[in-house]
Order: sequence, then structure tokens, then C-alpha cells
Amino acid sequence: MSSINGNINSQEISQNDWSKILEYTEEINAENISKLEAPTTKRFSDAALASNITITKNGTDYQSSTFDSGNPPLELKKLYDEIQRIIKTKKSK
Repeated sequence: MSSINGNINSQEISQNDWSKILEYTEEINAENISKLEAPTTKRFSDAALASNITITKNGTDYQSSTFDSGNPPLELKKLYDEIQRIIKTKKSK
């Protein structure tokens, strides 16, 4: 599920895409994602959309710190890029 500007979108993804998301999620220490620092601050002046990632693991939600859309903390980059690739692929169909 993704939410962009309050518009929630739920879509099916392939098993291969899901496997990549799980792989990238396993590389992240979910309990510490709220402490990750964003590399840029354009969202503070409306120069970029604010984004975050929520990982649900064993029934617990772990939400990242807020970051500029397109520029996540390094630890979240592979996961963020894969999610964006999936969302853009689904929109173009």
C-alpha cells in the first residue's frame, strides 16, 4: 500500500517484487529506522515532498524519520528505490 498526498493506493505486486522488498527490508534494523537522519531538508521549505517508510514486523509498526521524497537515508535507499520502481511500473500500465 502506498499513500501519496493522502491518496491511498493498494495494488497487487508480483512474487519477485515482493521477494526483493523482503530482502531489502531484512537488511534494515527496523527498530532504529526512526533515528535515521535524512540527508537533505528541502521538505522544510516545500521544495520537496515529505516521505517516510513504515515497516510492519511481527505485528509492530516501525516508522522511519521523515525525509525528502527521492532522497531517503542511505540505509533505506534500496528499499525506497524498489518501492518507487514498483509504483511507477504499476502506474504506467
